[in-house]
Amino acid sequence: MFFWLKASYLLTDKRLTGTEPNVILGFVPLGEEQVNQPLKTIASVNSGTKFLFKKFIVGMVLAIIGFTVFSKTIVAGIILLFLV
Repeated sequence: MFFWLKASYLLTDKRLTGTEPNVILGFVPLGEEQVNQPLKTIASVNSGTKFLFKKFIVGMVLAIIGFTVFSKTIVAGIILLFLV
C-alpha cells in the first residue's frame, strides 16, 4: 500500500543483511535501519496471510463514501479515502 516504504534484504551463506525503513505514525518515513543477522542465530521463520472480511467490508464502505463525498468536497473525500 505504501510504495515508499520498501525493505531490502540480502541472504548470503553466512548472514542476512539489509535495510528496513523507520517510520513514524506507521507511514511517514524517518530514515532507515541496517539489519545484520548471522544465520546461526535464526531459529525459525514464519510467513502467513490472513483475510479479515469485516475489515474488508468497512474499507469498501469507506471507499464508496469517500468517492461519493469527493465530488462535493474534495478535502473530506481525500480524508475518507486516506482512511481506507
